[in-house]
Amino acid sequence: GGDGSGGTLLARSFEGLLGEAAVWRLVAAATAAIESGEVPWAVLTVWGFADAPVSWGLSEHACGSENDFTLLLLPGSQPRVMYSVSRDAAFRPPS
Repeated sequence: GGDGSGGTLLARSFEGLLGEAAVWRLVAAATAAIESGEVPWAVLTVWGFADAPVSWGLSEHACGSENDFTLLLLPGSQPRVMYSVSRDAAFRPPS
């Protein structure tokens, strides 16, 4: 619990090429776990492959760059997003 007495950690890891639909299914599953009270919050981190042929906006990766993001899911609120992108990425955060 929140009193520092401990709790349960649930971790899941996936490897390989996951499409957008798979990521959205994971977000939906994490949101359902929060809403059911199974977990108080959730974090989903997506790492891209270094030097992948495509990146944000279907543009080419800059050599040696990474383009990742983390979603913090809290009860009753919009997800908080942290992006980690190379300075040369074509990515522009949504408004």
